Amino acid sequence: MFEATIDKSAREAVVAAAALRLIARDGDAALTVRRVAAEARIPPTSLRDQFPSQNAVREAMMRAVAGRLQGRIDALSAPATAQWGRAALMELLPLDPQRRQEAIAAIYVGAAALHDPARRAAWKLVDDVVRETCVRALDSMGLGGNPARLDQLRSTVDGLTRQLLLQADDRSPAWGAAVLDRMLPS
Repeated sequence: MFEATIDKSAREAVVAAAALRLIARDGDAALTVRRVAAEARIPPTSLRDQFPSQNAVREAMMRAVAGRLQGRIDALSAPATAQWGRAALMELLPLDPQRRQEAIAAIYVGAAALHDPARRAAWKLVDDVVRETCVRALDSMGLGGNPARLDQLRSTVDGLTRQLLLQADDRSPAWGAAVLDRMLPS
């Protein structure tokens, strides 16, 4: 069982990871207090102490997704070149199980954000990282400062993400990379 003396940030990380696993495996409806607590292996009362609502759990989950995305972008070692821009954009796509979980969470929370302002704030945490990554990628390619190009790139990343998730049997990570490469300047 989970230690009662664990600090809040460690507990948030455990709860966010549990929520990511649940939403990716079972959908947004699975994010109940009992199911998240069971997945995190903590008592439901402990979860409620730190996360008084399901939206608080979703926000912690989206903070974790945004942090993971930003961490991967920041870890890219190449300077801001066209190759760096491509590598950064590839980090946004669901090309492995972890990024697949993150993309599923962002899509579920984003869809619910249409009708729930609390979920919109949580979704925006990730959307801001995606937007800033697209801005930086275009800058690294010498194409910054063009709002239409930014909109096109964000739409491409969003569309590829959905295609890779919803048509996983027909759309491989290699397919996603090839489409992205065709959309980027040579």
